[in-house]
Amino acid sequence: MRLTCKHVGLFLGIIATGHVHAQSGSGASALEEIVVTASKRGGQLIQDIPITVQAISGDRLQETGALDFNDYFRQIPNLSVNDQGPGHKTYIIRGISSSGAGTVGLYFDETIVTGEFLSSEGGRQPDIKLFDMNRIEVLKGPQGTTFGSSSLSGTIRWIPNYPNLSEFEAEVGGTLSSTKNADFPSWAADAMVNVPLVQDRFAMRIAATAINKEGYIDTRFADGVNNDESQAVRAMFGFQATDNLLLSLMAMSQHSQTDGRSGHMDLLIDLPASPSLNGGPAPSDHWNNALSAEPFDDEMDLFNLKGEYSADWGTITATTSILDRETKYSRDSSTEIEIITGYTRPADGIGQSSIIQPQDRKLTSGELRFASNWDGAFQVLVGAFTQKEERDFQSAIFTVDPTTGKVSSSSATVLDRRVYTEIDEKAMFGELTWQATDRLAFTGGVRWFDFDLNEQATAVTGFPGRPGAGPGRPLAFGESDSIYKFNVAYDFTDDMLGYATFSQGFRAGGTNDQTAAAIAGILIPPGFGSDSVDNYEIGFKSTLMDRRLVFNAAAFYMDWTDIQVTQRAIAPSGLQFAYRGNGGAAVAKGLEFELTAYPTDALQLGATFGYTDGELTENLPVLRDGLDGDTLPYVPEYSVSLNGRYEFPFLTSKGGTGFVSGDLMFQGDQSSRLRPNDPTYREIDSYSLVNLRIGVETDSGWLAIAGIDNVLDEDETTAYTFNGNSQPNVGFVPPGEVRPWPRTLFVSLRRSF
Repeated sequence: MRLTCKHVGLFLGIIATGHVHAQSGSGASALEEIVVTASKRGGQLIQDIPITVQAISGDRLQETGALDFNDYFRQIPNLSVNDQGPGHKTYIIRGISSSGAGTVGLYFDETIVTGEFLSSEGGRQPDIKLFDMNRIEVLKGPQGTTFGSSSLSGTIRWIPNYPNLSEFEAEVGGTLSSTKNADFPSWAADAMVNVPLVQDRFAMRIAATAINKEGYIDTRFADGVNNDESQAVRAMFGFQATDNLLLSLMAMSQHSQTDGRSGHMDLLIDLPASPSLNGGPAPSDHWNNALSAEPFDDEMDLFNLKGEYSADWGTITATTSILDRETKYSRDSSTEIEIITGYTRPADGIGQSSIIQPQDRKLTSGELRFASNWDGAFQVLVGAFTQKEERDFQSAIFTVDPTTGKVSSSSATVLDRRVYTEIDEKAMFGELTWQATDRLAFTGGVRWFDFDLNEQATAVTGFPGRPGAGPGRPLAFGESDSIYKFNVAYDFTDDMLGYATFSQGFRAGGTNDQTAAAIAGILIPPGFGSDSVDNYEIGFKSTLMDRRLVFNAAAFYMDWTDIQVTQRAIAPSGLQFAYRGNGGAAVAKGLEFELTAYPTDALQLGATFGYTDGELTENLPVLRDGLDGDTLPYVPEYSVSLNGRYEFPFLTSKGGTGFVSGDLMFQGDQSSRLRPNDPTYREIDSYSLVNLRIGVETDSGWLAIAGIDNVLDEDETTAYTFNGNSQPNVGFVPPGEVRPWPRTLFVSLRRSF
């Protein structure tokens, strides 16, 4: 759907109403800038950092009712997503995304949470649930010198509220919501308590949330399968050991579960060997054809210990973190089995089956860094980093009970392989800043990295159920290199900053599972190398009109080489096997801006705009996979967001203030794959979303909000899900179509103490 007059009119009508009333306000509204730690140089005002970074405050997340990534990403220009459901997202910044690990570095405070999954393009990224948050930071462009591997196109950081050493704090909140075509009610609840155990020295902060979001997709086995049931708890401790030394400890656990995938189908499956699969229209607009149950379970534990020693000459930070994530992904494989066995195993008969892919991933990392605060013209940031990763991965196909769609005691094993991986990485990094004049500064940065990967794959059961070949040949891969950064910043005035940046990012290479390919009688390369991005960027940040107006803009040109791509080997039987390789090159260029205005004390208006032109500049190794000039997938050419918030007197005897707010978000046309001849290629039309809020907050700590998400019930397809790439010679297997979450009405009530 295009950005129509109806969308803009609805949004502007509300804001115009607020604007008329707001004229009675007096005085200038002071901009409340967000303090960020994106540069690893301590807290800095976001307008003072000469890089492209956007931040969303915890207050804004709370007011909009944001629970996860889908609730806020459209507010950030040139940030997009390939959404396959909870815990199965690919985050994309400025058009850079392909098979392999994530291209966007993800951090929960100091803890690395970037996803890695052997069978997923772009990594199976976690869905961090939002509760008791201070802010979210989105850093644009490669951040490799400071954040390392997988920060190829940018970095996202979730920053929680830290323990308050001086004051008791508590908060409790709850939300009830109703979604079109889903059961009522969906609900969410969260609570927080902060207790200074030793005044100004030692404090504890504990927060928790529970989410029960009803789904709207139905299958032959159950209704509302694309639900989200999540629980999370976080405990943080802060200890001011001395006036200079602050120690903190965080432990967090999050468990999310969904009963099915998010895609719906308009048509039923049509396969020649399956007598009950004869095509035709789907029984509803929210139907999924799955012939087996497709639950996804994601359990993640985070631990972090950090020490900060601050003095007049600088800050020394030491941090160590653990990510322990267990996922269990299931998807229907029935139609694939029928097709690749030459229709000898009908999808509604002995071929009815499920692919089960559990993975246990543990990542332990540590970093020691020093950020100077010297009186002279030079400042430094230097650090050392180490990381060890262990992954246990299984991919198995089992027949399922035709009544429940689940694996049972009578299920047969069709295929079973296991992969164990160890990765050791170490790095050193540094930045030197020279303040040449009061207004002109130069910064140079470098990161040296070295990693070694060892992998052992085992074929337990061969296809289609024969004994496996056992352990394969151990595979090893290693790489050592350096990447660089250069930045020049100039303060045109006290309120206008200009900057130019050259930065590099990389994504580590790895091995291919030759054991799995051998099961199908296919020979593939043993590994693939790292890919890299060179980024050229100019931008400016301005705070104007007595801090009533903020206008920031940036233009970028990103050169992506040795792209990690999915390649396919084809067996004589016609069976395709996907593996990772390197090849081709691409360029993503574009611009983005953000505008925030305070016409009066009571009225705030905002707008963002993003433009990305991303395409291959070299053919991929297999020409049918991608040619020079092909547009990069899941990258909208344009993205726009508008937002407004108006405050008015309400319940003044109780110290109350009312507000009404709205936002409109537009995503332009995009595609699901590079080549139109790819079986999974689909064009994705543009779409728009409108959200509205009205609420009241009081001096005594009450906050009540009522709202509507997706007011116009936009239902354009935003992503596609496929069960493999196989299509029958006769018949049709429709893909799943993912749409924006249907119109949802909600009310929430919070109390802070």
